[in-house]
Amino acid sequence: HLQEQRFGTPMSALFIGRPDAAELVGVCEQLIGPAFGAPSEFGYAGSIGPISVSDRTRELLQRLGDTLTREAQLRGLFGIDFILADDIPWLVELNPRYTASVEVIERALGRALLAEHASACGHSTATVRERPAPNRVIGKQIVFATRELIVPSLDHLFEADGQTPESPLIADIPARGSHIANGWPICTVFAKEDCVAGCRKKLVARVRLVITAAELGHADVARQ
Repeated sequence: HLQEQRFGTPMSALFIGRPDAAELVGVCEQLIGPAFGAPSEFGYAGSIGPISVSDRTRELLQRLGDTLTREAQLRGLFGIDFILADDIPWLVELNPRYTASVEVIERALGRALLAEHASACGHSTATVRERPAPNRVIGKQIVFATRELIVPSLDHLFEADGQTPESPLIADIPARGSHIANGWPICTVFAKEDCVAGCRKKLVARVRLVITAAELGHADVARQ
């Protein structure tokens, strides 16, 4: 099939579909392509959010969400990917499922979105937290290998930065000694800041730290 090429900012929007309407939970900027380490031009590398958008953009996203909920009878969590240009969200695709940005929005807003998903799907036993006002920006980025590697242990890489089991700063961790091909994902890193620029900067630093640790540890693991 053919798609029109549209220049703008790659974004995503997360919704919860309910019988009456869709709730627009949050919007994220997507990290796409080689500029963020992805091995392909349109490869997904991560998300940062929540992102503030104009009233016009929010209105159009809400209309999209309501239409999809009504016409496709969507329930629970779903997302759309779009290109934002001149405040208009140009739809790229619909993801009628748990999306990559859920854990970003969930951390940023302090909401238990899987419980809300279950509730929206009619499970009355689901426990839903109260909704605190958003007060931080969360980022996640996939770290891709820049060469073939045998990875060392990465579990404790960010302990000094305050990593906790409830809010890990590194995830999708491979077992020590795993073989990672060039261009394959090594793990995922997270960052929390007060602004998008600061969050992006921290993600860059953590990606570099993982790559450096993996490359330095490669020789040690290979020798053993």
